[in-house]
Amino acid sequence: MNEITFVKAGTTQADINMFIGDLNYTIFYTDILGDLLAEAGIFKSKTEARKNGYNVPIPPGFTQKKYGKNKMVITILNIKE
Repeated sequence: MNEITFVKAGTTQADINMFIGDLNYTIFYTDILGDLLAEAGIFKSKTEARKNGYNVPIPPGFTQKKYGKNKMVITILNIKE
């Protein structure tokens, strides 16, 4: 699998349908980007992701970017209430 989609917990179904449609997605509860990258398998652990500079907040809104050696596409829907 070369693509994974994350959706912030509490996001409305209308927002999910508008931005990602019927794609499979994983709900996330954290506010740190490194935690998501570790969960996606880009890094072996949250600590490794943070040591590599990803101890930053997840950007608000819709984000899609390639990470890692294998250029895994990470899509994040982080709608703030």
